[in-house]
This record gives sequence, C-alpha cells and structure tokens, in this order.
Amino acid sequence: MDSEKGNYDYLMFADLDYAHPEVEKDVMDWGAWLSKEITLKGMRFDAVKHFSEDFLRKFITSMDGVDGEGWFFVGEFWKDSLDDMSRYLERMGKKFSLFDAPLVYNFSKLSKTEDADLRMVFDDTLVMIEPVNAVACPPFLSPFPPSITLCFGTAC
Repeated sequence: MDSEKGNYDYLMFADLDYAHPEVEKDVMDWGAWLSKEITLKGMRFDAVKHFSEDFLRKFITSMDGVDGEGWFFVGEFWKDSLDDMSRYLERMGKKFSLFDAPLVYNFSKLSKTEDADLRMVFDDTLVMIEPVNAVACPPFLSPFPPSITLCFGTAC
C-alpha cells in the first residue's frame, strides 16, 4: 500500500480485508467465474496503490490458471514518480500495466503554453522507461464505457 494517502478503502467505507482467507477465496472464485461467464481476458484495477499488492499478485497469477496466460491487467496508479511506478511494475512481475500519469501531466503542461513543443511530450514518462507496461490513455479517456470497466478499489 502506498504511503501517500493510506488505504482509501477505509476512507470510502469499503472495508474488504484481502488478507482474510474467505475474502481472498471469494474474490478469486469471482474472478474465475466472471472470466468464464463473459470470456474475459483483461481487467482494469482502480486505485491500486491503496490496496494489497500481495493479493493483487495472487489474483493475477490465479487468473493465468483459469484461462491460460495472455491476460491484460491495467491499474490506475496516479502518481508522478516514475521510480515508484517502475518499482510497482517490478513487484507485479511485469504482468501488469499502468496508466501513464506523467504523460497526462506533460500534456496538461503543454496545453497551458503557446510555446509547446510536442517533441518533449514523452520526456520523463512511463512510456519512455517501461513502454511494454505503459498505457498512454488516461482512465478518464478510456475507450471502454464504465459498464465494462471492471475495477477493484473505491472509485468503481
């Protein structure tokens, strides 16, 4: 869990203890059931820095056992620290992607000046240091309607 603002689940009154064996089993079973019911091969996770990395790693690994490898998992880890984002991807075994928050910040900065130079838009972004695990589309511009965006966390 990121130390920036703590556990958002408690702030939003969604007190799920992913370390509890029954909760873990129920969520793992739900993932397996859902993937079979709607032939799912990917998931978006919301606010990943505010809940259990251990559980998420287990969940991702378990989904490989459900329907084989080749899953696409993306998480919303809204932070401008590339080091933190890269370390998070490493801890997830690079089987996970993150939305490129620094890229969004770069676009925002460029939009506020008349001297914008698009050649620098990818400077200091996740796309530059982890291109395979970077998703350049920010969550609020996702091509998927909210009804098919599955998420864990609080902003679902």
